[in-house]
Amino acid sequence: MPEKAGPRPAAEVRCGHVNFFADSAAAQAWSQAHPQAAGRLLAQRQAWEIGVDIFGPLMRPQPEIGQ
Repeated sequence: MPEKAGPRPAAEVRCGHVNFFADSAAAQAWSQAHPQAAGRLLAQRQAWEIGVDIFGPLMRPQPEIGQ
């Protein structure tokens, strides 16, 4: 996870490669088949929490327009 050094453009802190898998077994199989791929496997909740930590209000639910 990037260190918090103050606000920075999203393009500087986001991951350049994001893959989504049907389940953890599929993610693990892909990871083992691509040992050159850097990174780590995250559960959906973990990814959400990291996104909220990095992008703050942009990741929080917003009210519907007109409410």
